[in-house]
Amino acid sequence: GLRDMFVLKLNTTWSGLAYSTFIGTSGQDYANDARVDFAGRAYVVGYTTSDAFPTTTGSYQRNVGGGIDAVVLRLDASGSFLDKCTYLGGTSDDRGYGIALDPNDDVIVTGWTLGTVPTTASAHSRTNAGDMDMFLARFDGSLGALRYGSLFGGGREDKSWAVTSSTLGDVYVAGHT
Repeated sequence: GLRDMFVLKLNTTWSGLAYSTFIGTSGQDYANDARVDFAGRAYVVGYTTSDAFPTTTGSYQRNVGGGIDAVVLRLDASGSFLDKCTYLGGTSDDRGYGIALDPNDDVIVTGWTLGTVPTTASAHSRTNAGDMDMFLARFDGSLGALRYGSLFGGGREDKSWAVTSSTLGDVYVAGHT
């Protein structure tokens, strides 16, 4: 496509590649952050302009919501197999930028939306408060269930770029408003 995601892993001595792979469509596909679990599987968050991103059976959102959608994926430890992949998007543009893994093996992602993304009943906010709101989502490790989804923002532009989780499960998000 016009732009594809790539994920590469260096060997332990940094003298060569353990693997390198592309993930993409005929559209524009961006990878913005990655984390690795204890099994060596790489989790990646980004976004796509395509309605044909290779989501997997059992994933939370198999179809594009509209416009640009965030995507979250997991590669197997060899980097040769797209193990899990889901969209996260509503009817407007949604972009994923930060990813973290918590102590319970849940996958936490953040980014921003021009509209809304799927939220849960326990959300801080389920509606967009302004031009652009940040989102925070927590998936189970298989990317099949959305455990938490919420919007955060005021009347103007609110974007998040990074997320991390402490060993106690506390979540920290950074961005700008």
